[in-house]
Amino acid sequence: MNNSNLSYPSFSSLDLYYISISSNIFLYGYIIMMIIGFTGNIFQIMTFSRKTMTKMSTGILFLALSVSNTVYLLLSLYVLIIYGFNIPDQSNYAKVCQFRHYMYYLSINFSAWMLTTISCDRWIRSQFPIKAKLFCTHLMQEKECQYSSLS
Repeated sequence: MNNSNLSYPSFSSLDLYYISISSNIFLYGYIIMMIIGFTGNIFQIMTFSRKTMTKMSTGILFLALSVSNTVYLLLSLYVLIIYGFNIPDQSNYAKVCQFRHYMYYLSINFSAWMLTTISCDRWIRSQFPIKAKLFCTHLMQEKECQYSSLS
């Protein structure tokens, strides 16, 4: 193939401006998200891992939600390094990409199911306070966490 037929995209000054803005959003936005997110999740994990909180059914669910959100933030750290700091990926990209996307979507879906389960738990406790002792137990919440991680 002749090299003269290859065409390279030419960027206008406006395109270059938008590229620099998106790069700055990746860099500064993700750094702010990491600082606030990790700080909040560490405090949540410390709070919900106390013995008094793990005895409550919703305490276990909030702890699982915090761990899932921390996994999401750790995966976002990869995006910050690659796109925010413009550091090229030197790893086995295909395998890392598959694993990263699997864990990314797993943590997002798990967080959504945990929020749904917490809402249902609170609704059952408010609407049926006497029957809630049968449904909102520690063992039941552990089973729901296991089921949510499989789906």
